[in-house]
Amino acid sequence: YSMTHFINKYLETGDTKILKEIYRPLKGTYGWNKDDYDFWTELYEYNQEFAEEEKIQVIGIDIEHQLIEAYRFLVDVLPEQEAPEAIKDILARIVLAFDNYKAAHSPQEWRILTKLAGELHKDIAEKEGIYQDYLGDRFLGFRLVNQNMLYRAEAYEGMHSDEEFNNIRDWMMYCNFQIIHDSLPKGKYYGQWGLNHTFQSKEKDIKWLASYLNDVGSFFRNKTISIVYLYDDCGQMQSGNYAVEEINTMIPQIKKANDFVGGYVTIYRLNEEGSPFFEIPMQCTYTTEMLEKKVTDFYQYIVCIKSSEATEPLNDTY
Repeated sequence: YSMTHFINKYLETGDTKILKEIYRPLKGTYGWNKDDYDFWTELYEYNQEFAEEEKIQVIGIDIEHQLIEAYRFLVDVLPEQEAPEAIKDILARIVLAFDNYKAAHSPQEWRILTKLAGELHKDIAEKEGIYQDYLGDRFLGFRLVNQNMLYRAEAYEGMHSDEEFNNIRDWMMYCNFQIIHDSLPKGKYYGQWGLNHTFQSKEKDIKWLASYLNDVGSFFRNKTISIVYLYDDCGQMQSGNYAVEEINTMIPQIKKANDFVGGYVTIYRLNEEGSPFFEIPMQCTYTTEMLEKKVTDFYQYIVCIKSSEATEPLNDTY
């Protein structure tokens, strides 16, 4: 959520200093890449074609992976007027922590920031009305970002297995989306996620985000379409050293059809009546075993991408 706050500020102003500030802490991660950065500059240009009320806005529902960016958000949304006496001290500590730990990279520094977030969480619970009056319409985001720093600690620092981590994270993302959705005007959403987060059925022991969206009792049930990308003889940029490796994720039946069709980008609707792909069995992505459910229980469209080169990392001058 904190990152999208600043992305929206960039989309409103076109100020690339804001965009560079967003990407600076991402160095070493997959997010530090040219395609990702250029997407926002292109979206800014695209938005100029529309009236203000019709422009695309961005929301973030993930946990706060980058703690210092979360603190940057908390400081950025504080009003200019002096805080009420009852909350002045802890807000001053938030500002001081952001100033002191702008380059925080060690687990010890992360624990300090998380501990302070826990104190703020408790203070908000005890003095919610004061925070609401002071922050106004910024209160929801302020509380949500602080809560998601604690969610981050729960997901990352609990010595969980990969399955447990993904279950915790995707449940939290669903809870965040419910909160944000209830505060926004009615509309349609396009979510950009890694492959598994789009799965609408449980994958062995993992229940992914889209499974919650399409679950019984969910407001979004039967309103969700999942579109996945499959790669054929493509390049993929690694994180860290940014080396390039080959990526092939094609389903055999789809690859056979795609080789026949040709082309570099092809979209297939799997759940169309009479589709030859409707009964394809689903293979678990992390154990390779065949599951009882069909591919169409997990997603409805496939975009096949062939012979695409890997993205490139950003450089320090962008």
